[in-house]
Amino acid sequence: MTSGDSSYEQPVTLTVAAPGTLLAAYDTTGISDDDGEHDEADYDGGGWSYSRQALAAAGLTPGGHGTAGGLAFTWPASPAGRPDNASASGQTVLLASPADALSFVGSAVNGNQRTEATVTYTDGTTGTVDLSFTDWTVGGGGGSVQYGNEVVARTAYRNVAGADKDPVATYVFATRPYQAPAGKQIKSVTLPRDPDLHVFTLATG
Repeated sequence: MTSGDSSYEQPVTLTVAAPGTLLAAYDTTGISDDDGEHDEADYDGGGWSYSRQALAAAGLTPGGHGTAGGLAFTWPASPAGRPDNASASGQTVLLASPADALSFVGSAVNGNQRTEATVTYTDGTTGTVDLSFTDWTVGGGGGSVQYGNEVVARTAYRNVAGADKDPVATYVFATRPYQAPAGKQIKSVTLPRDPDLHVFTLATG
């Protein structure tokens, strides 16, 4: 190949998630674009997904920052069609830095889901923290927000594979903030095993 060969292409650099990070725990694509067939995402196993545009209108933009219960979080910046949330299957997630308080940002599918996660402190001891989410459509609009969840975002619709929109209010929630015991800081969190619980990000403080 000569230096003037126009067929030469620069190698593509792939970003690999560091082991133990929340990005490495992502295993589900739950956000689709309003354009197209919406089949790049399937949040609930039935072909439904959040709308990227509707979430942005509600204040959740890729890589954007927000707060829940006074704790700070960063919304996933996953490219379209790539995993953007973790369905709870026992993953352990290391925090970027030790935290005094923690909240999970996400929602449940197929009804409300109530369970607990395990936190590991910097001294090696562990504790349990509530990880219960209300169903993402609050039971198709017929229920109420449960477990002290805070509404982080509300959209007027969700997308359905096949280019349709489902005009049902759809939510992203945050769990009630968990405060570590005095003298302890949270190092990591281990999710429970409940695939109907989805975590987009962690809010910490």
